Amino acid sequence: MKDEIKKRIELIEKGQVPEGYKKTKVGIIPEDWKVYKIEECLRRVANPVEVEKDREYVQIGIKSHGKGVFYKDPVLGSSLGNKKVYWIEPNCLVLNIVFAWEQAVGVTTQAEDGFIGSHRFLMYESINETCLVEYVKYYFLTKEGKNILEAASPGGAGRNRTLGQERFMKSYVALPSVMEQRKIVSILEIMTRNVDITERLLIQKIKQKEWLTKNLLTGKKRLNSFQGEWKKVKLSDVLKERKEYSRKGQGYKHVTLSKDGIFEKNERYDREHLVKTEDKKYKVTHQNDICYNPANLKFGVICKNDFGDAIFSPIYVTFEVKKEYHIEFVSQYLMWNEFIKTVRKYEEGTVYERMAVNSKDFVKIEIALPPLPEQQAIAQVLNQADKEIQLLQQKLDLMKQEKKAVMQLLLTGIVRVS
Repeated sequence: MKDEIKKRIELIEKGQVPEGYKKTKVGIIPEDWKVYKIEECLRRVANPVEVEKDREYVQIGIKSHGKGVFYKDPVLGSSLGNKKVYWIEPNCLVLNIVFAWEQAVGVTTQAEDGFIGSHRFLMYESINETCLVEYVKYYFLTKEGKNILEAASPGGAGRNRTLGQERFMKSYVALPSVMEQRKIVSILEIMTRNVDITERLLIQKIKQKEWLTKNLLTGKKRLNSFQGEWKKVKLSDVLKERKEYSRKGQGYKHVTLSKDGIFEKNERYDREHLVKTEDKKYKVTHQNDICYNPANLKFGVICKNDFGDAIFSPIYVTFEVKKEYHIEFVSQYLMWNEFIKTVRKYEEGTVYERMAVNSKDFVKIEIALPPLPEQQAIAQVLNQADKEIQLLQQKLDLMKQEKKAVMQLLLTGIVRVS
């Protein structure tokens, strides 16, 4: 970021007005930008549908967090009953009044012409050529725009926070010229397309990994013409439960489990200060152990220990993999969704959230394993797929962060487009 922009941000954060800017009721904005009430820029569009019982209709929905319009399955008019529905008009800002506070906003296009939406989806068109609806959509995805939607949606719980239309229309926004809006939208649309492309690639990679996992771990597909016979074994022959304990301060880091792996425990969420811990013993886990949370196995909380030697809650289970088996293959198998479904038959408990799989029952499961060389080859393929997914996810996260930062700078006028 250029020093000039950094200095501008610092001044604005201090409430000082940089050269070329002015202080207004919506904050510090460029001198040539204007402040409008939303009702001066947008007007409601509502064209009711006279529903024909035998006609098929497609309804739209709006995803939260600015993820836009989606389509529901077609329905016959007879199934709509007395529900009030409206024709979708192209090139309109559309909001879900129930989740507007969660940035459920989008823009309709010609693709939705002939579709319908319920009374919950409000549509607005631009008036007096003061704004582009695409620009306004992006504005409502900034923190300033989100503040407007939240303020106009009073209430304490999600479904009780309905957008108050009058308050919404009386809210103020700052807008540049339509020409500058168009340039800003063009930049953000390119960034959005790039994010969408990367998201689709990530979905494809995940599906590819799922296919490989299902076929390679069951022997439906064999690698490199492997012909060796697969043998059924109980997990008690593959795993050995580790029952090693230690107190805090014995040189081990305190960690916790999640479906994404093992992470150092954040003291902010450590509630153990509420109880006496001087005599508490923690379970020790070592590098390459297989660890799981008995009560959260149903949510996929099982992983290989890539963190290193550590301690965690004694309620967790940790296994070492016996030397005659390939650690990476075993970990891929045990983290496989189909395996988790199988082992859940041993869940015990009366409350769903607390239903757990005891370690003694866990190791009763019988699985089929190929010879060691094939285990190694399969693990290599699946681990490579995981690395590709991880790299794509990191790239996507970075692109989203960059887009969010650029939106904040452009839609507040801190950075100007030439």
